[in-house]
Amino acid sequence: MIIVLAVAGIVSLHLSVAGPVPSGGDGGNWLALAHERLGVDVLTPGVSYPPVFTSVLALCILVMDPLPALVLVALLARVVAVIAVYVVIRDSSRVAALVTTALTATAAFQLEAFAWGAYPQILASGFALVAIYYSMRFAGRPRRVDAVVAALAALGVLATHNLVAGLLVIALPIALVHSAWISEDVRRNWKPALTLSVSIVALGMIYLIAGIVGGEGRAVLNPNELDYAEGIRLAVGESLAPWTIIGVVGLSSLIHRHWLRQQRYPVSVGAGLLLAGTGVFILTVERRSLLVAQLGLLILAATAMQRWWLEFRERRLASKVLLVLTAALAGSIAVPGIVEYQRSTDFYRIVDRREIESIRRLGEVSDPGDTVVASRGRNTIPIGWWVEGITKMPTMSGHDPRYLTFAAEVEEAEAANVFFEANDPDDASQLLEDLGAEFIVVDRRGPDAGWLAHIDALELVAITETSSLVILRVDQ
Repeated sequence: MIIVLAVAGIVSLHLSVAGPVPSGGDGGNWLALAHERLGVDVLTPGVSYPPVFTSVLALCILVMDPLPALVLVALLARVVAVIAVYVVIRDSSRVAALVTTALTATAAFQLEAFAWGAYPQILASGFALVAIYYSMRFAGRPRRVDAVVAALAALGVLATHNLVAGLLVIALPIALVHSAWISEDVRRNWKPALTLSVSIVALGMIYLIAGIVGGEGRAVLNPNELDYAEGIRLAVGESLAPWTIIGVVGLSSLIHRHWLRQQRYPVSVGAGLLLAGTGVFILTVERRSLLVAQLGLLILAATAMQRWWLEFRERRLASKVLLVLTAALAGSIAVPGIVEYQRSTDFYRIVDRREIESIRRLGEVSDPGDTVVASRGRNTIPIGWWVEGITKMPTMSGHDPRYLTFAAEVEEAEAANVFFEANDPDDASQLLEDLGAEFIVVDRRGPDAGWLAHIDALELVAITETSSLVILRVDQ
């Protein structure tokens, strides 16, 4: 019943705030990748991502329209991550698990990641929680079923998101060492525990190294060159004081060995995630790693609050004060988080119903093999990713190259940026000929809107126009 209510709450929250159209530019990119899984050549050769999320999306596209399929699979990823938190803590306390699940579902930074479209990372984070938790259970009492669940969840991480795979490779050994430090059972069963952990870590390292050596991509870490203070500020939003309290409470759970022994599984999971995510942030200032660290911190704080409740429950006044403080702290995280989610959704919103209909119109008037060049959109988010995802047409998307993973993407983005930055009609005409595109999509809200002054000089034909988008055909 609790899980059903949690799922209903998550779905209601996202649909009430974001509506039926996902925000962010990444959603269009996931649609394009899903079409690639179905055999449609949309993306530039050499562009590929781990398959789990886009494969599930492709299966859903076979039975429903792409946009509802994207919404469904995105919500599924969110549900998996949030319910994984509940699974980790429930054996210690179902009440603490419920509160932590609610905070995970409403924390501003977790919601912002959903708003920009980080669905594979969210899904992989849920898998990582399950992998570490069941590895700890196996370490304490070796059972084949726990080893199988841990191994499958770890494979899910590796096949879903590379950054989270790297964090898992770091977090799992930390969690195992932590668990061995506090538990005689783990020290007694160290051989099977070590075998499972080494197998998972080795597989992860082989996967990551193979991707680095054989792939055409690069790690995109901290593209905005944030400093530590700015990265943390963006991660905690307007709730610095509540998150500071959460941090103090969470870290306090690591110094009471009696508490640790009674709740060793969730505490070890939390310690692994927190230290791995924080360590990667310190090395790279990549704030996405703080999404995982934040999950670990919430788990640690929940275990500490549960132990304090058990200590004070015989003292009515103390238990009531603790209950009030817990409710106030939870509210100071959840309420601003939901408010911030509305803001982040508005910021990352690049398409809505009108823009989608315009892009669909482009697909209807195009011929097989036609290509598109698309400008940077609102807040420089690439509208071209949605053009690819909706029309299945190869698209050269204007974008900031710092955010791109693959060399082919960078090359196309730079070519599109140069095209839209052309101030002279003759230069624009020559660049258009070099690109060989049959259609042009310009977002009036983006930094390239001034390029529309070239329409008459280039003898372009407007296919459709809205207050946001202008879609043009190259008159040949």
